Amino acid sequence: MRNKVIFGLVMVLVISGMLGVVSSEIDAKICEVDDDCKFEVPSKLLECSYCDPYNCNSYNFENNDVVAINKIWSPNCPPDPIQDRNCIACVGGISGNFTLYKAKCINNQCTKVRGEDVLISDAGVEYDSKITEYFNDQTLVEQIILEEGDDSPYLGIINNDIWIRVVINLKDISYKDSLFFTFSDKEIREIHKSEISEKITAKITKEGFDKLIQDEGVELVKLPMRGYFVEEDNFQFNELYIYLGIILIILIIIIYYLIKKRKFK
Repeated sequence: MRNKVIFGLVMVLVISGMLGVVSSEIDAKICEVDDDCKFEVPSKLLECSYCDPYNCNSYNFENNDVVAINKIWSPNCPPDPIQDRNCIACVGGISGNFTLYKAKCINNQCTKVRGEDVLISDAGVEYDSKITEYFNDQTLVEQIILEEGDDSPYLGIINNDIWIRVVINLKDISYKDSLFFTFSDKEIREIHKSEISEKITAKITKEGFDKLIQDEGVELVKLPMRGYFVEEDNFQFNELYIYLGIILIILIIIIYYLIKKRKFK
């Protein structure tokens, strides 16, 4: 009976604390200037995971959970009750092309908006202005390639044509199989289609880009993150299975030795 009473009191304290945190989140967006704001994932931080505040998850700027809040906001988590904890080594957080979004103070509220670097074509396709800058300035591209060598993450020059690796977001995942019917290999190459999302990565020329941003089936064309060569979703999906496989092998080895040890007793 005594244990049930203690458990009930603990639950009341936890719920009360969470309500207090949620109410503080309502005021988290108050600001005076743009510099008061930052991007964060309040819904994940409210879970108060001490090993990694994002619980090892990565959130792209396009995710609706990533919002603009005041820099001084914190989830107001209770003190960590566990001193000696063995946490799984991982890093969570916000990833993606940060130039596509800005944290602005609008009407004294921190607001997530499309950045100044995003342009819109006549067909309503959003695209990173940096792409047009690269296509229109071969000297700049040559300088970047010279500095980074063959490891340039998204730029290349072949037969005096500039090729840029881009990430293409489609409005409908079913459109990815028919998008490139009208493109030639002089306009687009190295196409990687995601199995689990409407994203595609590909290398394109200026002619391919101009055609792409006039396609009403396309939602967004942007530059990839560094190291982002194969479609990110597939990489994360495959990486997850690798980790799960390693963990499974370790568990099998441990169980085998435990059984073997018990037989010798």
